[in-house]
Amino acid sequence: MKLLPIVLLLCVLSAFSLGETRPPECPALTFDGISQDTWSCVKTKFTEKGFTVATGVAGEIVKGDLRGEFDFQVAQKKLIITVETDTDTMCSVASKAITEAVDACKDFQEIHQLRRGPIERWRIDAPNVQQAETPYPQIKFRRGDSVTISAGGCVQHGGPGKTWALYVDPQKPGPGNTPYFYGQIRLPGMFAMQKIRDVMSVSYKVPADAVGDMFLKLGFADFRYGDNGYWGRQGDDGFNDQCKGVPNAWVEIAIAH
Repeated sequence: MKLLPIVLLLCVLSAFSLGETRPPECPALTFDGISQDTWSCVKTKFTEKGFTVATGVAGEIVKGDLRGEFDFQVAQKKLIITVETDTDTMCSVASKAITEAVDACKDFQEIHQLRRGPIERWRIDAPNVQQAETPYPQIKFRRGDSVTISAGGCVQHGGPGKTWALYVDPQKPGPGNTPYFYGQIRLPGMFAMQKIRDVMSVSYKVPADAVGDMFLKLGFADFRYGDNGYWGRQGDDGFNDQCKGVPNAWVEIAIAH
């Protein structure tokens, strides 16, 4: 069963005993692309579990005799965390737990315009799957545009068991065989979210009488969003290994004006 990252981390750190001599440090864990908001989220997860986190951008994470150290390099958006333990096995478990805790707070999403002009191309890597609907106001449409969608990759939908699944066509139903855990899309002229797979095989024409928001909206079908994201990939290739060797979710949009 999948454990929340910080709960697993608490169990790991609680197994450490410093004794009279400080044990050797595990190899340092380095995380790039860490914003101040992300670091604040990680600190909150530690403090909620009773750990004291030093103020500032570097210092100790302590709970009783248990300790680790962090170095948050703000300008470089880099976070380095070390933990003390005396076995390679515990280092491995600690590494996994810390990585999941950081990834649970990290924003992996990237939006790029690949092409300008009469035919625009956009790509969204790691689209937001932590809410039912996410607007992308920078990706605009006009009435009469022809839109082509392609998508793929995998997401973390949380819950028990194997919790990574394909973004477009997941091979794992929700509770009671209810269809969940798939990407959705809403383009101008659509009255509701649609499964993204259902619009991938056609060229969608924005109606001449389309009204309302004239930009892209993506969604994700789930009944609980708090544990979704792109964390916990190590050792989890999803039900029937559907995510083995598959990258994080992505969406590409081509717009012919």
